[in-house]
Amino acid sequence: MNSLVNSSLTDDTKQWIAIDNQLKILNEQQKQLRAQKHLLSARICNNMEKINSDKMSLNNVIIRKYEKKEYSPLTYTYVDNCLSKIIKNREHVDAILRKIKQERTVKSSFDIKTV
Repeated sequence: MNSLVNSSLTDDTKQWIAIDNQLKILNEQQKQLRAQKHLLSARICNNMEKINSDKMSLNNVIIRKYEKKEYSPLTYTYVDNCLSKIIKNREHVDAILRKIKQERTVKSSFDIKTV
């Protein structure tokens, strides 16, 4: 039985490593494609602005230019700064931040990674 478990563990590990390597390659390709798409988006937006157009159609695909808003993440530093502007008592701000940190939901599980 023990050799069966070892064999299964070895096979599963080999398969996991192969998939992990494939994912690394795909992630790198995806990163490069996103960078190319970002550059093309900027060029297309500039050209659409030059011709004073918000929409264009090509091969039955309609592309629309829009204003995208990207918000900064809600970090503890950001929340601290905002609370400090509203609440002048530093002890109250610290108590609120402690409570926020304590009330976070934490999910724990085991996983593996390459080292």
